[in-house]
Amino acid sequence: MWDLEAGEPKLDAETWDEWRQRCGVGCAVVWDDDSLDWEVYGPRDCDALATRLERAELVVSYNGRGYDNIVLAAAIGRPLKIAEELDLWNWIWWRAEGSSWGKGYWGLGAVGERTLGYGKTGKGEDAPAQLKDGDWGTAVSYCIRDVRLLRDLWKFIQRHGYVIDPAGRRMMVGTKKGEEVAA
Repeated sequence: MWDLEAGEPKLDAETWDEWRQRCGVGCAVVWDDDSLDWEVYGPRDCDALATRLERAELVVSYNGRGYDNIVLAAAIGRPLKIAEELDLWNWIWWRAEGSSWGKGYWGLGAVGERTLGYGKTGKGEDAPAQLKDGDWGTAVSYCIRDVRLLRDLWKFIQRHGYVIDPAGRRMMVGTKKGEEVAA
């Protein structure tokens, strides 16, 4: 499981696509289920992080395909070649698509709060300023907590096969529409 925080804030004049290409990696965290240990990466460790992810049997992220992978690929100057990736945001959004709730209801913090009883501890958009101000510990701690939330949510889904929707109901989730996670 992994997450990264941007090195530079988004500018008002740029699109989200432009920002993902420009922002760089401020810090990144990997949780390794095999060693039961955390790995922390900084902006100078992007190649090592890419190698680590590309060698993994399974990479779990939350919107990794829409954000983290793009930022890291731009930082290393080539596409990532991840063997098997599970993007929990994609799983959940596929099931929620067409509901009356928009994408904002399906962020990691909101889904974690409803399903596990706890959510995010801050905002990723604060990380670039924290890193620039030398408050590396706060930014890395935030990233670790995001990965812990991701890990706990993934383990919950594996065990129970659902998340809680904004109406407080169980919503079964799977890899594609109509396919549920085996409990």
